[in-house]
Amino acid sequence: MEEELEVKVGKIVEDPKISLKQFSRYSSATVNAKNTIVVNSKYPSGYIPKFYEIAKKIVCDTFSANFEDTELYFEEFITQAQRLKSEAIPFPTNKDNYKNRTLSAEGLIALTHMQSQLNTILKPYVLNSNIKNKRQSVSIEEVKIGAAADMLLYEDAGATHVGLLKFNFTKKKMSRLEAEYMLYVLWLFYKEKGVELDLNKCFLVDAFAGKIYRATDPVFVEEPARKSCREIKEQWKLI
Repeated sequence: MEEELEVKVGKIVEDPKISLKQFSRYSSATVNAKNTIVVNSKYPSGYIPKFYEIAKKIVCDTFSANFEDTELYFEEFITQAQRLKSEAIPFPTNKDNYKNRTLSAEGLIALTHMQSQLNTILKPYVLNSNIKNKRQSVSIEEVKIGAAADMLLYEDAGATHVGLLKFNFTKKKMSRLEAEYMLYVLWLFYKEKGVELDLNKCFLVDAFAGKIYRATDPVFVEEPARKSCREIKEQWKLI
């Protein structure tokens, strides 16, 4: 007997549309997990937790200062983490006002443990925040996928856009495959805008795992990504 899914109908997304993170998880998911991803994308909940959004904004704003002394970045992360923990104290521990602050504080501290790795890859570039452009997306096989990088990397004193940076602050570690799909979508977004980014300069930082991934050659990702999108499109019609 096929598994029946109970769908609480509220908002319905008519055309196939999926977040970058959910798309990155789709390809290696089980059949049931894939179905859940599509159902949740077509019938999204009105509640979207933003546990790490504060950390992401602090990190992007701080790196965008482009300090000569990179120690200052990580000193600022520690300072901001302490502030967030203090601000969380008055709120109930089971509410978002508490969770958003404490989890973002933990994310900032996790990044300080990656100081050496981050300095190595980021020092050559001028760094610009891209978090205001949250609605950027790209279409693959008629499926719209979120494609907003967190930061953009430039060379030649900021004149030449050469790469991008995406942060993962969730405590669940990303797989290499998830990172490859995520970076491919981000790279493709800029390619379709006429900007050929250097794959070696497209990074995903998995903060709690302490890992940094680089984009892989699209030849290994393009067709599997298209296959996933064709599946999503077909499943979208059936649910």
